[in-house]
Amino acid sequence: MNPLSFELQVVLPSGHGTTLKVLPDWRIRDVKMDAQHQLGKRFLRLMGPDGQPLKLAPESTVASNGLRGGEVLTAVAQPVLVAAAQCAFCAFVAGGPAVTWGDAWAWSGDRLGGDSSAVRERLAQGVRGVQSTSLAFAALLEDRSVVTWGDVNCGGDSRHVEAQLCDVEAIQSNNTAFAALKTDGTVVAWGQATSGGTLSPELLGAEVSVIQSTATAFAALRRADGAILAWGEEVYGGDGRFVAHLRGVQKLAATWGAFAALDACGRVAAWGAPNYGGRVADAAGEGAAKVALAATNAAFAALDATGGVVAWGDAASGGEVPAAVQEQLQDVQHIQANSAAFVAIRKESRHRL
Repeated sequence: MNPLSFELQVVLPSGHGTTLKVLPDWRIRDVKMDAQHQLGKRFLRLMGPDGQPLKLAPESTVASNGLRGGEVLTAVAQPVLVAAAQCAFCAFVAGGPAVTWGDAWAWSGDRLGGDSSAVRERLAQGVRGVQSTSLAFAALLEDRSVVTWGDVNCGGDSRHVEAQLCDVEAIQSNNTAFAALKTDGTVVAWGQATSGGTLSPELLGAEVSVIQSTATAFAALRRADGAILAWGEEVYGGDGRFVAHLRGVQKLAATWGAFAALDACGRVAAWGAPNYGGRVADAAGEGAAKVALAATNAAFAALDATGGVVAWGDAASGGEVPAAVQEQLQDVQHIQANSAAFVAIRKESRHRL
């Protein structure tokens, strides 16, 4: 046996475990593969003795993570997550690499999202999350940088903002553009300019807390005062002049073509395409203060403080509540949406809008 080797204990939350013999220069990804084989599990993430995930970057080794003989690692099973573009998929587990498949090239010669070979080495460093436009992907890596691939007209080329894509907290996307929210609250955008790939002047240097998107626009909440900042295609919510007076906004929701905002006083406002909920129903401005918002692809619903619900937008997508259902919408505690319908959860039972 190599005199430099030592043992590590790898234990699942169930208590089942195994012993690995490792060398200081072994890569953590190889240690993980060995643990998966011995434990008969796939897609494990190894947590160090301090409870923090071990890094899976190519240069990450047993020694660089400060591991010593006799220490115990916890192995946590992770789900496989999948992001989908129009013609391609990207599968990954948090902290691990990402793989893609699907169409790689369009008939026009444009690169599509099914081929990530050009960025394979960066994806191997470990992925926190992946977002997609219609024909491109953007991956947030473990070091909080961003890597993109796919159609250049849909955000697949971020080289012109690469220097800014550091310390990224989250990525939001619409059909043809991406927006990255950094840890300091500033925003970086790229992709189709008319869809929000170029920031509006008021966004430059502004600090925001959350970003939402429609099909071709973005909206964000300014940290300092809860004001709404919108950019992208005006008809789908990129024109925020109609709600520029609002302050103290706490929640944003979005359909495919409109945004809705809820402020600290329980007032609701909406803007964008009317057929996607961009015009608030009269009833939404009446009655008790609103406390929650939900959105399907083309309609909004708001829950008020008394447990009542009001909806607006496309009737076929839940924007019109049938009279028989409206009578049942009392003592509602929570509303949830899928792409075309709402569910209201009452204190004692569940009813569908």
